[in-house]
Amino acid sequence: MTKNKEKRRKKIVNENKSEYDSYKVKGIDGKWSWFVVFNSFVCNMIVDGMQYTFGNFLNPIADALEASISQTTLIGSIMSGFYNFSGPIAGALGNKFGFRMVAITGSLISSAGLMLSYFAVNIYYLYFIYGVLGGLGFGMIYMASVLTTSVNFDKYRALAVSICVCGTGCGTFLFAPVGDYLVVTIGWRYALVVEGVIILLCVLCALSFKTIEIFKVVPLSPEESGALSRSAHDSIRMLPERRKTLANEVYPTYKEAILYRDSILAAQNDRHSTIISLLQKNSEQELSSVENVSNLGEKPPPVPFHFSIIQTPDDTQERKKMGKFKKFCNVCCFNFWRCSYKQKELTIGDRPMYRDDVFYGNSLSNLKHSHSEGLQYHMSVTRVPDPREIEEHMQRKFCGCQAVTRTIVTMLGLNLLKSKIFLFLCISSFFYTMGLYVPYVFVKNLGMECDIPENYAIWLVSAIGLSNTAGRLLSGVIKNFININSAMFALVCLCFSGIYSTIFFFCCNIYCIASFSCIFGIFTAPFISLRPVIIVDFLGLEKLTNAFGLVLLSQGVASVIGPPLAGMLVESTSKYKYVMYFSGGLMMLSSITLLISTVMNFYKNKYKERS
Repeated sequence: MTKNKEKRRKKIVNENKSEYDSYKVKGIDGKWSWFVVFNSFVCNMIVDGMQYTFGNFLNPIADALEASISQTTLIGSIMSGFYNFSGPIAGALGNKFGFRMVAITGSLISSAGLMLSYFAVNIYYLYFIYGVLGGLGFGMIYMASVLTTSVNFDKYRALAVSICVCGTGCGTFLFAPVGDYLVVTIGWRYALVVEGVIILLCVLCALSFKTIEIFKVVPLSPEESGALSRSAHDSIRMLPERRKTLANEVYPTYKEAILYRDSILAAQNDRHSTIISLLQKNSEQELSSVENVSNLGEKPPPVPFHFSIIQTPDDTQERKKMGKFKKFCNVCCFNFWRCSYKQKELTIGDRPMYRDDVFYGNSLSNLKHSHSEGLQYHMSVTRVPDPREIEEHMQRKFCGCQAVTRTIVTMLGLNLLKSKIFLFLCISSFFYTMGLYVPYVFVKNLGMECDIPENYAIWLVSAIGLSNTAGRLLSGVIKNFININSAMFALVCLCFSGIYSTIFFFCCNIYCIASFSCIFGIFTAPFISLRPVIIVDFLGLEKLTNAFGLVLLSQGVASVIGPPLAGMLVESTSKYKYVMYFSGGLMMLSSITLLISTVMNFYKNKYKERS
């Protein structure tokens, strides 16, 4: 045992900087990460391909269950709604159990929902089985696949996430003709069963989703953390901000925690000191280089919140060996901070939702932290865990655990709605989503109304999906190589897609509808692709997770409302072309509200410069 310890110590001392950093960020941008990208692409292709091609089942279900178009459209709308509503839930569960488990669970739920739809006897049965269960499972798969891709990349994140989300367009292109073929040949009930079986492929894909271990944290024993005073720890736990919220932004990052550890230790002589006041007091200090963070020596110094950084895999093996000699500690030992057997390690990769950039799928060069690399970057965007959370992790607690509740509170914090800039941005997303799903559902029927054969009309949906993929890629390339305002670029594209819808006032033939499908797919892609960049530009990186959670809620409500309203418009006018005007008008409203938000942000920045 002693010889092993000596070897481990020599290894740490002689270890050079590059080896240290390569261990700390092991797996980021690696070969396995690209395998994760491929599997995430397949998951998105299956999930969004089935979701966006519900129009294949619209008329058959309406005829079989004797329901109206608006009633039948609500089935797909409920699925789309819960697809968005499940985002915060999937993020919270992924933060606790990992995205692999979330994706597998979502695959099983959605597969069961589609297979059980075979037994539908009325429209209300499908509302719950197909809509709620299917949407919940699809949302869990989508969220897990995209966020897994995001946390697996730093340098190539923009490319990796772009490939991942392109599965949406490719899936629409593929499942539009495949779904139609299944409905025509075996009927809509068996077609849903087949799709339910296909979803199980996501289980195999999800097995590749893994957690990136950056550095590990474990509770400190009283001897190790003796320098950290009880008064400072109590001050942290009694912050007024902490009593009001568990949001991530209240907690310091790991970079701040290490940078200000000396100030925390100095608080033992000042009973009125708080972690916030100490951070503000030293807010102008910066780390000079990566060495300030990474070269911590043989034994890392204690840092706030009673956690320490484990340096090498040998430490993990050492603790496991120690645990073998203390099997009775779970019976006789009640001190969780001293017991090596109970001292299960918590890795920062296990809490991906504590990263401020987890929803940022674009190039990291746009961020203010982009000058940092490797360990230093991750520590500058990752928030520290609560002391209680480390204890809950050791006790394997789930109900009411911090890892879940803190993520939900962060994503659904309503205080952000007080920002008028974000409020108009959220309204813009609401109008955008209302209009987005309408063409996917009704463009096939529109083509048949214009005397286009059904076997050709189905490819109109595929055209939207394929052009949407091209639009996502083009918007990413333009943003990376041309210095343009992301918000202005997105609103111009939205405005153009809305204006182009008026072409149906003048003609109704295969060329006009095909061109509309391509234009709609291309010009609606930039907004959803660049939205994380817009949010960060308007609100800052620390608000991204909160903003994304609220945007998902607004999108969920919009997707439930939009297609049924379009269905009611079809029933009242008996014309499918009017739903395209409806969709185009919503895109125009989205661009107008986005313009208002952009102008408000412009004047806010001007005011800051003057002051």
